[in-house]
Amino acid sequence: MEEEKGTDIGTLLKIISHDLRGPLGNFKNVVALFKTGELQMDQTKMFMEQIEVGIDRSLKLLSDLAEWGYACSEDKKVNQELLDINEVAQDVCDSELSSYDAKGIKLTFHPKKVGKGYIAKSALQVIIKNLLRNSLYFTPANGRVELDVNEDPRHITISISDNGIGIPEKMQECIFDMGKDNRRLGTNEEKGTGIGLFICKDLINKNKGSIWLDHSKEGEGTTFKFSVRKPTSK
Repeated sequence: MEEEKGTDIGTLLKIISHDLRGPLGNFKNVVALFKTGELQMDQTKMFMEQIEVGIDRSLKLLSDLAEWGYACSEDKKVNQELLDINEVAQDVCDSELSSYDAKGIKLTFHPKKVGKGYIAKSALQVIIKNLLRNSLYFTPANGRVELDVNEDPRHITISISDNGIGIPEKMQECIFDMGKDNRRLGTNEEKGTGIGLFICKDLINKNKGSIWLDHSKEGEGTTFKFSVRKPTSK
């Protein structure tokens, strides 16, 4: 298990500043040109479509940060809970199903009779959701994503596998690092925030668990796994 590390606030602020400055700056420039009459309506529409993409990405970033902040604050306020992992996983799968249906991807959850695990519920929800959305972005239409739950005497392990485009080998060593250029377009040109996997790692570390990239090969899909402690673990 990796030792928990402090969050690099400077890097985080740099990412936020960069992602927000771009679309806001572009919007300001378009407004200025429009006010002076230098832009025609068709030009304005083209620029607005480009700005909308940037704003959507910024909103996703803010949403990720808000959920991460909430999960972190919950960890500080209450002790980890002894949770039914199957129940939480099913709830998250149900909440993401409409996005999967819209892209034509089959999401399958394989619950198994396992013990309960120690983790803050908000953290578990954010981790599963981020991993499911990561698979959603990088799996083409008619693909499949599967969530499995298994256990050993000390841990419960959750795995999320897809048959998507995989992760380039050069990205794999730093896939959980914040500040690295890990952003790619999804199979429908979805634009992620680049910090989702970092958030997963930070939350699982705070809950004394582990997360890892189990398998990925370009064109052959990806499997992420993470584990939480059972009551027998010390």
